[in-house]
Amino acid sequence: GNGTVGWDPALDATIDRKTSPKKGSILSRGTLVVCHVSLVGQWIAEAKSKLTSPGLVYSYHGQNRKRHPPTLAANSIVVTTYATLASDTTYWAKMNGSEYCPPCAQVRWWRIICDESHTMRTGATTQSAAVMGLVADHKWCVTGTPINTAITDLTSQLRFVGIENLSEYSTVFRKTIKVHLDSKRETSRRGNAFKNKVFEESRRCGPFLFFMRNVMIRHSMKQQYIGTSTTLMSLPPMRERHIDVEFSAEDATEYAPLEVAARQFYLQIKEKGANFVGRNYLKLSQCLLPLRIACSGGHVPLDDLEDDDNERKRSRAKPKKLSE
Repeated sequence: GNGTVGWDPALDATIDRKTSPKKGSILSRGTLVVCHVSLVGQWIAEAKSKLTSPGLVYSYHGQNRKRHPPTLAANSIVVTTYATLASDTTYWAKMNGSEYCPPCAQVRWWRIICDESHTMRTGATTQSAAVMGLVADHKWCVTGTPINTAITDLTSQLRFVGIENLSEYSTVFRKTIKVHLDSKRETSRRGNAFKNKVFEESRRCGPFLFFMRNVMIRHSMKQQYIGTSTTLMSLPPMRERHIDVEFSAEDATEYAPLEVAARQFYLQIKEKGANFVGRNYLKLSQCLLPLRIACSGGHVPLDDLEDDDNERKRSRAKPKKLSE
């Protein structure tokens, strides 16, 4: 699949002076990983298996998480979720007043990795705004689908990694790729007479492709090392077999509540109309991930899913009173 990796060696030059003085005030050599709740356990397990000091891996997630920036900065790897960051930026900010700065935003991380970074394709969401408020020397966007619905899905991801003059690149998007795609759709309706125009528009994609080549690394199954011509991954030929597997009583007990939660989420979306289902296709796909993990022998605690849902609700809630 595709992968988008970006870095920002001089982020401090772009920080708004009007932001909180606490923002990025605590230096850390650690990495902050932002992902969906269903992937938190996998990231934690992988990190602990690779580090010589697995105790320096911390899950910043759930109602009992420690909102203490120095504690977060002391860890090698901190794993959190998009919903948790959104909750810290909205609900907890309202509870603590205008001087409040979210814990993760107070740390200047060595590296931030946004897994499934297409989540912030729409810059207007609370989750996107929360991620944009983080400070780091290096920022990576990792995704298999950097573009989901439109070429402009890249805009927020590029803004996150610190690309300057983004308004100019947005113009390039509109005048190259988007025009080319729109023209390609028109070709099917208007016939071959329109093909010459499509070809001319596609030739204008050069600046866009040149730009993306410098900020994106794409990995594929057939990718080879330069110089040695050896492949990055050597796998045996694929064989497809359809095997029906019955759940054990224990597996069925764990799977049932995950299925109920996914079904309820789908029905809530469906009640709002067919158009709403189409606009929330990615959210519906993501709610199936816990089921896929369970079917593959993994384990997704239902409490984690409920905590993440509660964080999303808190980000939209109005606190009853402010504390000092």
